[in-house]
Amino acid sequence: MKTFYSEHHADYSSYTFSYCIYAMLEKGEAIDKIYGSSFLPYSGNTDIVEDVFYLARGTRINLADYKESTNDRRLNKKIEHLGLTINYLDKKDFNVFDEKFLGFILKFQNERFANGEMTKERLIYILNKPFFNKILVVFSEELDKELGYVFICEGDDCLHYWFCFYDTDYFELSLGKWIMYQTIVLAKEQNKQYLYLGTSYTKNSLYKGDFNGFEFWDGVTWNKDKKLLAYLIENQENQNPLDNYKKREDSRLTNIFNFDFLI
Repeated sequence: MKTFYSEHHADYSSYTFSYCIYAMLEKGEAIDKIYGSSFLPYSGNTDIVEDVFYLARGTRINLADYKESTNDRRLNKKIEHLGLTINYLDKKDFNVFDEKFLGFILKFQNERFANGEMTKERLIYILNKPFFNKILVVFSEELDKELGYVFICEGDDCLHYWFCFYDTDYFELSLGKWIMYQTIVLAKEQNKQYLYLGTSYTKNSLYKGDFNGFEFWDGVTWNKDKKLLAYLIENQENQNPLDNYKKREDSRLTNIFNFDFLI
């Protein structure tokens, strides 16, 4: 992969000069390395024709460490009356441009996405991305209808759970979290090494850590310390101009920047 830097904010008082870090796949390259470096696909500007990935505080499930928990079984129990089944399909075998399907996606975004982020233009842009190659369909035998979809990017050894959309009538049953749980199970059954779950910058994203095998990117490596993640999320709300390396005297940050990996 190739990386490049785009200049962002500058704070001379603390000598902090921010750059956004992007990556692009090279010809014939699998997506595993780019995800393993905590890059995620960028889709916020439909005028960008390149397939660009951005560096962020990513999250993933290390499937070697995943075991079904009591909470996972409780999720199943809560929703079993719907008779849900999972169908994992190649994107080419599913009509992603069907108007009924597009309407389902846009209805979800109007109800659940902040600030109406998923316009139809952006949705079409995402649907055409070549690395989005699988779709997971959640079907209810009891209701005889589809209740959810997950856009998945599949690599040799990983899956990326990119976007999830579901019938919000079943929000109180934790349908969204159940779908994530079932995707973890699917990835493990397929002998993948990792399932990538997007970013974690808000308290609302901490639920991802409820699953065994959870890790997040701390800027140096993949980290299992969920208390540290909660601390980082809480502290970023203060908008201190110092980056975490400059604040490394903080006892919670010490272990990130010990640089043992250089020895």
